[in-house]
Amino acid sequence: MIVFELLIIIFIAILMVTIFLSCLLVSISMIPKIIDEIKDIIDKIKKEKK
Repeated sequence: MIVFELLIIIFIAILMVTIFLSCLLVSISMIPKIIDEIKDIIDKIKKEKK
C-alpha cells in the first residue's frame, strides 16, 4: 500500500510540473503579442496628442 501511495504522490508531482511548464510556455509565447498591443496603445496616445 505504501508503494501505491508513493506512486500517486509522484504522479501528482509530475502533473503539477507539466501544468506549470505549459503555463510558462504559454506566457512566454504570449509576451510578443502583449508587447505589440502596448506599442499600438502608445502609438494611439501619441497620435491623439498631435
